[in-house]
Amino acid sequence: MNNPLKNSCRAIRLLALPAFLLCSRPCQAEQSGFISVRETVALQDDGSALVRSAVVVNKSGPGPLMLPFSYKAAEELRVTLGEKGAAVPARLEEIEGVKYLRLETGAPDLRGAELTATFRVPGYLDWKKAGPGEYGYYKWKSQYLNTTRRPIDSVTLEIVLPAGFIAAAFGKSVPAPAKEEALPPYSVKNMDGRSHLFMRAEALTIGKACSLEYSFAARKRSLWLPLAAALAALLYLVFFKDLVAGV
Repeated sequence: MNNPLKNSCRAIRLLALPAFLLCSRPCQAEQSGFISVRETVALQDDGSALVRSAVVVNKSGPGPLMLPFSYKAAEELRVTLGEKGAAVPARLEEIEGVKYLRLETGAPDLRGAELTATFRVPGYLDWKKAGPGEYGYYKWKSQYLNTTRRPIDSVTLEIVLPAGFIAAAFGKSVPAPAKEEALPPYSVKNMDGRSHLFMRAEALTIGKACSLEYSFAARKRSLWLPLAAALAALLYLVFFKDLVAGV
C-alpha cells in the first residue's frame, strides 16, 4: 500500500540531490590549495614595483590554475615551473571584478610543484600620497590578497624599500600581534644595501589578506661621528696644550 507521506519525502530528497551535488563540487575543489606563497615586492624610484611570487601548489586534476593577484596590472609577465624554469603560458584574467593569474600548466598533477611569476606593476607607489610628512617620513601600505577559493597555508610578504631609504616605523598589520609580549608577525633586515620588510601570515582563505603599514625615510649620513671626533680633538688641545707644546 502506498504511503503518501513516505512518497512525498522521497520526492523531496530526489529534488534536493542535484543541488547538493552542485554545492559539494566547489567544496571539494577547495580542499586542494596552495602550500606556501612567498611574494617579494621591490619598490622602485619611479613608483613602480618589481614583483616575484613563488607559489608551492597542491593541485591535481585537469584545467587551468588560477593564482591570486593583488595588483592593478602586470607588465612583462613571466611564469616558470620547477627548478628547470620551464615557461608556463600565463595571462591576467578578470572575472566579475576579481583578478587572477591564469596559468595553462598542461600538467594534471602539480602537488608540491613550485611556480614562479615575475612581473612589473606600474604606479604601485604614489610618492605624492606617501609623503614626505612629518620628519620627512613616507607612509605606505602593502598587502597580499587571496582572491581565489583555494586556501593558502602560509604567506610571506617581503617589501624591498627603494635604494637610499630605510625603514622608520611599522603601523597596523594583518594579522596583528597576538599580544604585547609576543613576537610581531613583521620584521626588518638590511641586505645588499637595501631595507627589506617581512610580513607573515597563515591560513589565508578566500578574501583574506596579509598586509602591513610602514613608514620609511631617506638614508642620511650621520654628522654625529665627525662632530664627536672634532670635539674630542678640540678638548685634547685645550686640556693638554702644555703637553702638546712640550713635545
